[in-house]
Amino acid sequence: TTPSVANGMVFKTANLVPTVITNFDGGIQGQRITIIATDALTTIQDGASIRLTADVNFTSSVDSTIELILVDSVWYELGRSLN
Repeated sequence: TTPSVANGMVFKTANLVPTVITNFDGGIQGQRITIIATDALTTIQDGASIRLTADVNFTSSVDSTIELILVDSVWYELGRSLN
């Protein structure tokens, strides 16, 4: 799935079924986003559009977070917290 991050900086997950995010739509150059997980069903997948640290997917747990920045149409991980 590719959720929209247009006009925002902080987003919360609330998935009821396993969900894999492969990109974020509507981002602008230099945009930073923070994703706060409220479920344990969301995976942000490392790939061509999302470059995660050490090529490791982000698998959510409740209250975990990840921060990304958009540079030249690619989201780069800035950090994560697995609470």
